[in-house]
This record gives sequence, C-alpha cells and structure tokens, in this order.
Amino acid sequence: MQVVWEPYKDVLDSLPPYCTAGRCIWRAIVPLIYFWIVEGHHPERVFRQFGMKQAPPTIVDTSVALHKISLQGKLDRDFQQEHAIHIDRWAHREEHLADAPTLDRDTTYLAAYMESYRRTTRRFITRESAY
Repeated sequence: MQVVWEPYKDVLDSLPPYCTAGRCIWRAIVPLIYFWIVEGHHPERVFRQFGMKQAPPTIVDTSVALHKISLQGKLDRDFQQEHAIHIDRWAHREEHLADAPTLDRDTTYLAAYMESYRRTTRRFITRESAY
C-alpha cells in the first residue's frame, strides 16, 4: 500500500481564496478552543502533509485536567478567565508556527523516523498481537 502524504498538493491552488485564507496558521502549535473544551493542535507530528521532513514525533501532553472538564455543576464558571493562557496562545498563533526543512530527494532523515515508527507502531495485525 502506498501512502499519499500530500493529498491536497495538486488542488490547493484551485481552491477559492476563503479555503486557504488561514494557510499561514495551519502549522501553528496552539490550543483549539471550543467553548470550555481545549484540545492541542500538533501539526509538527504530521510535517510530511505540509511537504516537510518528518522527525520522530515527540511525546505530546494531552492534559488529563483539560479532558476532565464538563459543564456539570459549573455553569457559573468563567471559562474565558480559566482558559486565559490558552486563549492568549491562540491569539498569538502566528508566533507559534512549526517548521522543518522542505522535502527533497535526500531521504537520510527517514532512518530516525522509521526507527521510531517501528518501535511504536503495530505494523502487522495477528491473533497474537491483538491482545
């Protein structure tokens, strides 16, 4: 099976401007905020989709505290104030763009990535590995 790492590369230029207006922040490492829900956006883990060399991904802290938030009994809380640090980072998203070298014919960088990939990925599904 062949993976297409940049599935939209050939169509991006044909899209209407409103589809690509935020293109400069697609690579921003920022919190995505939806009312009281905060989730990290980590484009550095998928650089190849942006035409960049992919380093082995680092561990990403998916905050247990943020994932436990519910509105049950908290309707009087000011989540804008509680999440001020996340809102501020989003407001300054253009200062937090992930970057890496552009893909070229040199594939030596893949060795470290593939070593990490093999260590952390189940490449074959068998009865024995299913448990």
